[in-house]
Amino acid sequence: MKKRQLLIILTTALLTTGCSGLNANDAVSETDNATSEVSAVEAESEPEAEPEEKPEEEPENTYELAYAYEDQLEIINDNFDLWKLTEEDQEVFSPFIDYGYAIDDLDRDGYLEVIKTFWGGETKLYRTSVYETTDDRTLIEWNMDAFRELDIEPCISELDGVYVIEDAKYMVYATEKESADSYWGMNIFYRMFIDDNKITLEEIKDGEQSWYFGNEKERFSWFKDLSMENLTTSYEKKYFRDERDTTGLYTAYLNGEAEAVQDCEFDDFTNGATESGYTIHDYSYIDCGNDGVYELQAIVNAKELDHVSYSFVIKEDGGKLYIRYITIVSAEKSEGSISPLGFVYEFGKGGASLAIYNYGFLDADARYHFFYESFYYLSIDNFDFGDDVEIDEEVWKDTQLMVYYLSEDRKDAENTYYQYFYIGSDKYYENDNIFKNTLEEAGFKTYTDKEIKKILNDRAKEIGLDPAVRND
Repeated sequence: MKKRQLLIILTTALLTTGCSGLNANDAVSETDNATSEVSAVEAESEPEAEPEEKPEEEPENTYELAYAYEDQLEIINDNFDLWKLTEEDQEVFSPFIDYGYAIDDLDRDGYLEVIKTFWGGETKLYRTSVYETTDDRTLIEWNMDAFRELDIEPCISELDGVYVIEDAKYMVYATEKESADSYWGMNIFYRMFIDDNKITLEEIKDGEQSWYFGNEKERFSWFKDLSMENLTTSYEKKYFRDERDTTGLYTAYLNGEAEAVQDCEFDDFTNGATESGYTIHDYSYIDCGNDGVYELQAIVNAKELDHVSYSFVIKEDGGKLYIRYITIVSAEKSEGSISPLGFVYEFGKGGASLAIYNYGFLDADARYHFFYESFYYLSIDNFDFGDDVEIDEEVWKDTQLMVYYLSEDRKDAENTYYQYFYIGSDKYYENDNIFKNTLEEAGFKTYTDKEIKKILNDRAKEIGLDPAVRND
């Protein structure tokens, strides 16, 4: 039936059915019938109107707990003997390394679970068990046979976690090792489904994995000591206070309960990153200045920038929090890291054959100090020596160049040092060496490994870089 014909019939039906507001005796007058016929003819002759497209409504979040979370946490607390780590658990792996508990509702059915994960051995072995609350105030253990059947169980931990594919559907991965003695191996990826308190796994085909890593990561709040406070904190997915956080301000920042003011220059935000806000991906405590007073390093993701994350170094000063340093941890052409003692390493690509390294350190106030920058040319002919140096590409094809800048001003010639590498020979610093002679005749003095090391050591002493902190 066409939409137009349906419209005619519905119109007629509305006029001829018993609506008390039209006729108390359920009778239709001749005038009403005539009006009905005219309306039908007009509708038949009018062109069909295009239906308005209504925007798709996002499904409402109908998730709710089966009963109060306080009651469910009390059940978990009262049944600690069922889910606590035992000596038998520790005997599964030798040597035993560590463990953790977390509260979640992985299958989103309204009944909370306590997750127990422990690991051990030098080969990174894991074991996970899950216990869920019930209406009769008990705990039941999930069927984890799908995990147990694997040589290496998937790791569900604070760092690795699971990735949310859809609500109550996840991606996990296990490391398949070449031998029992090997530490690393190949990751095997699985879709993890939960049905009636039973986990099933479906291996993800090659080429699909990268798509799933773009999904949200399920964050667990891990604890070890049993208390209602810890159970509640884990249920709320808040961060636990570390003993290195002496005032609690760093923990408050992680939990979104305190703000940090930017107190440094940083010009590398792109595509509106500064306006998009951030989500905390990971964190660590670092000891800038090696003075025993810790700072917080928060690894954050820019919400509107895919695959870009930053490191914020946050310093508590006078009861307030300040972001004293920012570096890109990962992006398309750059990456960086900050060591546990505040040594800063940054790397960027200047093209297909140029790598740029930057080193510095953070002092006790988390203020940055430049150490040196180096440009590594994989092909020496990519460096602009000017017109005074003629390079035969065939002769120089296996020659590489490292340029060290000990000043932030790259035009400062007195603090710029050159070192070249010739692939295929260890005797490239002989007096009759064509590369050395050509460069130095043009005014580019070159230095050996030993000489470069001395120059950098002298530079470190000059700026007060503690040898224990240095990590280049």
